Amino acid sequence: MPDCDLQAAIQPLAGSVVRITDRQGYQASERWTDSLQEQVLLEALIERVKPPAPPGQHRLLTTPFRYPPLRSGSRFTAADQRELFYGARGLGTVLAERAFHALRLLHGSPLPAGKVIQRQQTSFQVEIAVARGLQLHHCLSSAQLAAVTDPCSYQASQALGRQLRLLEVEAFAVPSSRAPLEPPCVGILTPGAFASTPFDFQDWALEIRPDGVTFASFGLSQLITLSREQFLVEGRWPDPVSG
Repeated sequence: MPDCDLQAAIQPLAGSVVRITDRQGYQASERWTDSLQEQVLLEALIERVKPPAPPGQHRLLTTPFRYPPLRSGSRFTAADQRELFYGARGLGTVLAERAFHALRLLHGSPLPAGKVIQRQQTSFQVEIAVARGLQLHHCLSSAQLAAVTDPCSYQASQALGRQLRLLEVEAFAVPSSRAPLEPPCVGILTPGAFASTPFDFQDWALEIRPDGVTFASFGLSQLITLSREQFLVEGRWPDPVSG
């Protein structure tokens, strides 16, 4: 899409965004230590090796902006670019995205029979408010949107990600490649987009198996299972990195 079309579509974007991430702090690393004293030392060492966080922001919001680029990039971030904050307008979307990436790690490296992987995660919400936002599902053509959300390729979406950065877009909404019928994903390109601190924290226990991922939230009394089969494309596991 030409830059002028995207430029003309830029408008304010606001509202709440949901994100799920690894459980933070003591609960995440307590299994590595034998005492509280050791735990304090470990947490200090972990924090010391992290890149510095932007001042005045909660660490859950700045974490994606603190680290070097991913080796293979991600949907809207090429391998030579720093990552963005990626969430969604609904919990169902972020659970689907998380389940896909959890199963992606197992692809080609099957678990031994009867084994599962367990993870502790936390979901939260945050408010955003930006002047330079884009609703990609409103300003891209059907063909362009299909290319950007292609479950098997990052090529078009990474190219669009470069355009968004050049246009100084602060945040954008786009349908999820893994759960297109759920509320859209939201990408945040700058820490200045956040209009609140994180809220509505919910702890989740994940059980990752070769055939799917189960999410359990005891606080919400929810048990959600997403199957590997629902992410297949024409019966095959999608590999967007090689696409």
